[in-house]
Amino acid sequence: MSPEIDTHALAEEVAALIGKPTPPLMDADEAAAFLHLPVSWVRQEARANRIPNVKLGRYTRFRVTELEAWVDGRSVGPRVNGKPPTKGRT
Repeated sequence: MSPEIDTHALAEEVAALIGKPTPPLMDADEAAAFLHLPVSWVRQEARANRIPNVKLGRYTRFRVTELEAWVDGRSVGPRVNGKPPTKGRT
C-alpha cells in the first residue's frame, strides 16, 4: 500500500518554491568584475573547468552563489569560529 500524500502541503511547498527568484546568470565580464580578476583569466579557467560555470550552447555563464562558494572554499589562513578574521585583527 502506498503512503498517503498530503497534497495541500505539497501544493504550498511548490508555491513557495515557485515564488523564489533564481539568481541571475553573469557573463565573463560580470564574473571578472565580481571576482576582481581579469576577464581573460575567468574565460581561461572556465574553459578548463577550474571555476564553476554553466554552459548554454556556445555561451558560458556564471552564478554568483556558486562563485561565492568556490571562493569561500579556497580561503587559506587562520580562522576564528570557522570564519576568516575581520580587518584590523591580527
